[in-house]
Amino acid sequence: MFLTMFSSYFLYSLLRLEKAGRVRRLMHNLPQLRWVVFIARCYIFQERNFQFYSEISHSCSQQCLEHLNESGVYTQDEISAYQNRLNEFRKIIYAERDEVIPEPQMKLLKRKLVSCEMVLNQLLESVSNMSEELVPIHQSLVEIKRNLGAIGAKGEFEISDIIPYQNKLRAIDSKRVDGKFLSSDGSIPSGQGQVIGLLEECYEDAHELIACQNNVAEFLRPLYDRLIDLKSQLERLVLTHRWSLRETDLWSYQSQLTKIDNMRKDGKFYDDEGNIPEGQATLLYLLHKCYRLVYKLLSSSEPIAEPLIPIHNQLRTVRKLLLEVKKLGGPFTTRELYHYQMKLASIDNLRKDGKFLDTDGSVPEGQGIVMALLNECYDILFEMKTDMEEEE
Repeated sequence: MFLTMFSSYFLYSLLRLEKAGRVRRLMHNLPQLRWVVFIARCYIFQERNFQFYSEISHSCSQQCLEHLNESGVYTQDEISAYQNRLNEFRKIIYAERDEVIPEPQMKLLKRKLVSCEMVLNQLLESVSNMSEELVPIHQSLVEIKRNLGAIGAKGEFEISDIIPYQNKLRAIDSKRVDGKFLSSDGSIPSGQGQVIGLLEECYEDAHELIACQNNVAEFLRPLYDRLIDLKSQLERLVLTHRWSLRETDLWSYQSQLTKIDNMRKDGKFYDDEGNIPEGQATLLYLLHKCYRLVYKLLSSSEPIAEPLIPIHNQLRTVRKLLLEVKKLGGPFTTRELYHYQMKLASIDNLRKDGKFLDTDGSVPEGQGIVMALLNECYDILFEMKTDMEEEE
């Protein structure tokens, strides 16, 4: 009786969701629905249904592993726990192979086990290449990133909640020598890329939380909403289509960012009365973030012609230096920022009609990635200038 009522309700819900265009969401939640059915059957018939239990456990494990792989935030201990769990599943599945489980269901379970193990192997490979000396630093960064995420999820927080984590990040960053974490014997341990990448992400998360705390004036709200939307779209592209995009696919995003960028005068957004409304730092951060995402997408797919490589390398160096100076915290003086401004201006002056040309006067490949990097450098510089003016 209970199962009949549950099935009727399930079909009724499916029809309603189909009309509303949300079948995909329901399919995503099928493991949980199957779990409810399993619990009901066990309760009513007092039976042990191994196939249902294993399928649910596999589905949940696979979702968790894929989430960890996507986020890149996990520790060796967490991966080991999933590895032990999958080893248990493997033993149980092969121990039950001669029982009454039909062959199609057994194939499904084995296929799900293989899928989980494939994701697990990717995670194991990333942590196995890390030197033991970097593991404590990596674990600290994972904890910081999760705590920052928890603060952001609350919705309401103070900037003072973020400052302790920024101090921890600076303390970790201070252990680097010439940009690298060194072993006790002075050698460079393996796993630098993963640890430094996570450190940069933590800095970015902290900065984003602080920027979002700044009030945005009503006049700038449409721009703010537009940049938030662009940022969300670009972040989805980074996760889903990073390796298959071409420069033309990103033209629309670059064009929209350029239009927003061109609304600034002397690095500021003005209202209709010529005043500088609140929210400059937030908009600059979002603009900078969008340019950085475009750069990441382009660098994954677009080749850079040989004539543009020196310019690209110079801009990467300038960007790295600006970010290093910014991490130290302000306020910054005009003199400290002058050299970076002059360097960017000298690179910008190499353009003709908005393009970087080679010696033959033709337009080499890689314009999009170089321009995205140039714009990002300008935005970092303007952001630092804004912080300086606000201090004054």
